[in-house]
Amino acid sequence: MIFYIPLGLIALGLALLGLPTAWEGGVVAPINALHGLSLVDAAGAALLAVGATWLEVALIVRLPRFGLGPRAVFGLGVLGGLGVGLVVASVFVADRWWMVGAGALGVALTTLTVMALRDAASGRP
Repeated sequence: MIFYIPLGLIALGLALLGLPTAWEGGVVAPINALHGLSLVDAAGAALLAVGATWLEVALIVRLPRFGLGPRAVFGLGVLGGLGVGLVVASVFVADRWWMVGAGALGVALTTLTVMALRDAASGRP
């Protein structure tokens, strides 16, 4: 149950971020020449940040239960960190590398989330 609320917040945040520009209103905070933050984007980003942080904390608490070796944990950490770095850097230079970064972070988090949901379904305390 603990995973469904943050996953819902992430889905809602992504839905708000994916709305067409015509529905978002004006730019409140310009980031660069091509990007700006509207109020709808800010709400989506806030929901996404809260949901992702909640999910990551829940995953880290349960990480010892997954039985992953040090190489697997290191590999997932590098993949996730590289993903976050590419997303953040891409916002400021206005290129499309954010898709690669979001994909890398998504793979790392999806892998751990699936393992956590399987662990929760097994009924172990």
